[in-house]
Amino acid sequence: MRFGASAMLVESTIADCATRDSRGGGAFVEQANLTLQGGSRVERCLADYGGGLFAWEGDVALLEGSVLSECHANTRAGGLRARLVARVERA
Repeated sequence: MRFGASAMLVESTIADCATRDSRGGGAFVEQANLTLQGGSRVERCLADYGGGLFAWEGDVALLEGSVLSECHANTRAGGLRARLVARVERA
């Protein structure tokens, strides 16, 4: 997701993903907003940076039991890599 986009995933699963770009195996968020809610899951994803999610200048919210699980990074941040992020919310 890029440049002003917003997405809300409800009762969703992103699983068994990897990236060739090196950032955000499950999702890459750049200048955008991503909300996972209703028990959404990002699991078993792989990247060099931010195995589950990579957020750059955006907002990420993990709500209502949403989980990052078993994600791995070759370099940094297995679950979530946040750079220049305005807000990361967990409720």
